[in-house]
Amino acid sequence: MKPQCSLCDEISLHNGLCSSHYWKKYHSEHKSRRVEQSKQWRSRNPEYWRNKDQDKDRDAKRRYENSHRSERNSAEALRRIDKAEEIRAERRSPRGRERSKIHSHNRRARLRGVPTEQFTDAQLIARWGLDCYLCGKPIDMSAPRHASRGIGWELGLQREHVMPIAKSGANTLENVRPAHGICNLRKSDKLLDMSETE
Repeated sequence: MKPQCSLCDEISLHNGLCSSHYWKKYHSEHKSRRVEQSKQWRSRNPEYWRNKDQDKDRDAKRRYENSHRSERNSAEALRRIDKAEEIRAERRSPRGRERSKIHSHNRRARLRGVPTEQFTDAQLIARWGLDCYLCGKPIDMSAPRHASRGIGWELGLQREHVMPIAKSGANTLENVRPAHGICNLRKSDKLLDMSETE
């Protein structure tokens, strides 16, 4: 008769224990040693585990997204419906319109592969002053900045690119000047002789 495990009815293979109970006992007795060996191996092979973990994370994320796609899409749709008016109001606000214009300038510059940088209107005015660089007259800071915003936009502040982005001009503080809305509109993407503006 074959020996039996002292903890169950299975056949004993290792010191009076079945394979399952033997390895449970072994792992519990040698846990700290195995943890230390694992840490050492990981420290010697960081790339292996980093890549494995990234693959696992990527696969798990992909599986989750595929299985929850319809839920996510419907939740996103509901969020958009709930916030639609708020988002529209934000986009129509002066701050939202200005952010959109700045984003448009940066995007056009990136697409053309020309330098671009973030700067505020305050930095623009501090650098170049409050006079329109095209006509030399003062800019009305209380006037609306766009035609759709009401009467008087013609004398409001707009960002004018000396070398237009359409002609590979940079969207940087060195290439942008304050200008009246109407002056900027008239100049469009033409190049001016700088002596004309002085």
